[in-house]
Amino acid sequence: MLILLVFSALISVLLFFLYTMASYWRYKLQIKKLPLRDDLPFYFLPLKENLNSGQRAPAKVYLIHGTFAVSAPLKDWVRVIEKRIPKLATFLFHLSKIIIDIIYSRASDVGIFLDDYAEKLKYHYNLNCSLFYWSGHNDHYARLTAAFKLIDQIKKDNVSEKEIILVGHSHGGSILAICTQIIYNANFLQQLEKTLPTNSTEFHPGLNETKKNALELKNKKWSIITLGMAPRYHFYPHSNISILNLIHSPKAFAYSRHWPSLFYGPKGDLIQQWALSGSDTKSLDFKIRNINKKLDLILDQGCNLFTWGHEIKKLKRISPYGKTILLEFDGGYSIVNAVKSIMGHGQYTQLKYLPDLWQIIFKHLEQ
Repeated sequence: MLILLVFSALISVLLFFLYTMASYWRYKLQIKKLPLRDDLPFYFLPLKENLNSGQRAPAKVYLIHGTFAVSAPLKDWVRVIEKRIPKLATFLFHLSKIIIDIIYSRASDVGIFLDDYAEKLKYHYNLNCSLFYWSGHNDHYARLTAAFKLIDQIKKDNVSEKEIILVGHSHGGSILAICTQIIYNANFLQQLEKTLPTNSTEFHPGLNETKKNALELKNKKWSIITLGMAPRYHFYPHSNISILNLIHSPKAFAYSRHWPSLFYGPKGDLIQQWALSGSDTKSLDFKIRNINKKLDLILDQGCNLFTWGHEIKKLKRISPYGKTILLEFDGGYSIVNAVKSIMGHGQYTQLKYLPDLWQIIFKHLEQ
């Protein structure tokens, strides 16, 4: 019996290995049909040279985190339980806070903007810097309402600087894409008015207030930096907007990495190429789920595994908006690259790369 179990296990491992190799070589054949991208600017971090980006005019900076950088998934479940067992929900809320604190202490600055990041930006470049927090839910409505709140926050801050630099990690960049539509695209606002609740809710302060604030921000200069953002939502083209996209990818290979790269192979940001249309998570709130279905018609197909699989096969990583720069970070991935870098997606926000990363950003913002 033991021999049979061992034999079955070996056969299973062999079949999995053969499937993986066949899948990987089929993927390699796909890549050969595409021209390699050696035309994009490329930097290996840490830099071995000073780029001398020069002095810049004062600017206000907002740092926007990505999906799941806060305790959104846990809070979802707590909200559902709260309606049925309030006392249990209170206990679970405190338990989730403990869990998140442990995660933050382990994750450090990998994929998370820390207070230290804002402080170092001020120290190195004398920038007026703020961290912007949103729910971190993986759906249209969360990102849309975060865009409302960001616009309202900028107006509330009464920013005196002419230029506003907005840095979005992962879906933080998607929030910025929505902001450009809200501020400059009247048709987009008309579509939202037909889709969203007319009254204020716990998720947003009301569309009318945001529209009013957006009007007062139109004359600002918006310098948008995306870090590992998937090419999903549309940015509104306007002369006041400049967009710089930074992607962790090997030089001349700015296409999707095959899933076995999770365990071996070239470096690169795996999450960035998977967070495409269809990759959203269904909300546990029935009302929000219905709103997301309507937003699918305005933004893209949010939650649909079939669409997601189809999008991944397109091997697209480069946004059609703005300028794209490829980065490669030093350091290995250990056995599984998810351990230290969250599948190559978390290194953009690490403090050790901050001075070099912002040298690159300032150099290319000036061009």
